[in-house]
Amino acid sequence: MTPRASDRGWGADPSRALQGQVLSASILGGGGDRSSDADTRDSRSPAPKARRMRSPQRGQRIVVVDDEADIVDILAEALRADGYVAETFTHPVRACEYILASPPELVVTDLYMPYLSGAELVARVRAVSSSLPIIIMSASANSRSLALLPAQGFLGKPFDLDDLSELVAKLLHV
Repeated sequence: MTPRASDRGWGADPSRALQGQVLSASILGGGGDRSSDADTRDSRSPAPKARRMRSPQRGQRIVVVDDEADIVDILAEALRADGYVAETFTHPVRACEYILASPPELVVTDLYMPYLSGAELVARVRAVSSSLPIIIMSASANSRSLALLPAQGFLGKPFDLDDLSELVAKLLHV
């Protein structure tokens, strides 16, 4: 399930979007596919500020889906620093297949992606699992459209990584 480098070729450098800007997370109503060059790629993300460590149960898997490789790298690094197993996907169709075949404890997905939107991914996952916690990320979605999605959380891009950490801990009851 390893994608080719061409699978990750959409968009500009999103790491700049997270620098020095903060949007808070909100609760709504209620990877595995990375190529081996991902670990050696130069990350231009800022040095993370001191973050409070969580104590997740060992082995809690979180699937992160975003068509922007830098975004999944940043989120995976933050989740791994909190002790989670982060599996990342830049191709939403592959991510959906993986989630359905091997459900994780939580999914974090972008809303707007090529080939399969976050809303479509959520709908496919919900068709087989109504209880899997899902967090939607978006830079441009409005709260009315997000309220229609069967997800437990929303992160407006750009967001602070501490907001991600707190929302994940809350949804996983850590």
